[in-house]
Amino acid sequence: MDTDADRAKVLHDEAQRLEAFLRTLSPADWQRPSRCDQWQVADVVAHLIEDRHADRITRGLQGDKTPSGFVPSGAVHTDAWRASVVQHPRTLRRQLGDALLAAFCAENAHVDTLLTGLQPKEWETRCYHPSGPLTVRDIVTLRLTEVAMHGWDIRASFDPQASLSEAGVRALVPTIPRVVRRVFRPDATRTRALRHRLHMTTPLTATMDILLHADGASVESDQPTAAADVILHCDTATAVLVIFGRLSLAEAIADGRVQVVGRQELARVFGQSLQGGSQRS
Repeated sequence: MDTDADRAKVLHDEAQRLEAFLRTLSPADWQRPSRCDQWQVADVVAHLIEDRHADRITRGLQGDKTPSGFVPSGAVHTDAWRASVVQHPRTLRRQLGDALLAAFCAENAHVDTLLTGLQPKEWETRCYHPSGPLTVRDIVTLRLTEVAMHGWDIRASFDPQASLSEAGVRALVPTIPRVVRRVFRPDATRTRALRHRLHMTTPLTATMDILLHADGASVESDQPTAAADVILHCDTATAVLVIFGRLSLAEAIADGRVQVVGRQELARVFGQSLQGGSQRS
């Protein structure tokens, strides 16, 4: 995405794509388990409403970075936060009932209206987020990530061959470093950093190194030159699904979607260390 206008356009298109799919569902379909662990389809949609990205942007533009119904930034332990994120959408979807789809469409329309009227400098305005203030640009990127990934979670529960859109993949790849920091837990038994090189192709060619160390994991994505302990070759969509916890690395290796070069046992370490399912904001 080269410009903020591009970012807004991709978000609009991903939201419209998901809205169109949701309109085809029967009442029973909304209760189907999604590919996002512990959530039904209705829960996923409620989560996309509950995040209230439009409200966060609106208040940020007014100079308000307070929680306004959310927990204060940095106030919740990671495990407690994960538990609350799982439960809250269930409560909201029960409250909304048959109005769930209308509420999702209204949130999307609100975001579209806000972004259409933004001045260039307003994309730098800081807004509330549980982890600390983020710019409007970051909030929009976060919502785009959520809509693209959770849209796949819903569609894939009906069609095992469901794919991420090319634009969605391009939007998700830059968020991998943030996800990596959250899905790999600290492990004091790691006496040295293990460098796993992720070489991605089609539709976006990119290389990044994921280093597993005692404190967790980190990413080097600016043309890493250090020798890798193991290299994982795959298309970009497969890399996204693995890192976001929707596809196990072992499964992806077994069916040929990931090719391993180097120490095979380190690929297993990588896959076993992934916590997965972290892309709930």
